[in-house]
Parts: sequence; C-alpha cells; structure tokens
Amino acid sequence: RDTVSVKDFGAKGDGATDDTAAIQAALDTGKIVFAPAGEYRISAALARTQDGGGLIGEGYRTRIVTTSAT
Repeated sequence: RDTVSVKDFGAKGDGATDDTAAIQAALDTGKIVFAPAGEYRISAALARTQDGGGLIGEGYRTRIVTTSAT
C-alpha cells in the first residue's frame, strides 16, 4: 500500500484530541499520509522522513490546527 491513514495510527480528528503522535507515526512510515475530513490538533512540529511521503487531506474539510503545549 502506498498510502496510510492517520486514523490507522490512532488520530481522532475531533478537534479536541492532540493528534501529534499519531500523525507523526504515520509520517514516519515514509508513505503518503491521508487525513480524512476532521480537525486535527497538533502541539509540536511534524517532520517528514527523508524517504518521501507527505500529508494530504480532503481539501477544506481537513484542518490541522496547532496548539501550544502547556
């Protein structure tokens, strides 16, 4: 499979849960990462692996919102 879903790694996309670890785990696979419609909160920068990959969503229906960690 050339793509993985952030949901496969436990991301909720509910606008309340910190999905940073789940999204980063998906990116660490080096595959194209798909984020279904939802609001994904992250509290740290995300890093893409050198193996390629990337993050795609469902246009305006997918939001990644940064929050400051407290």
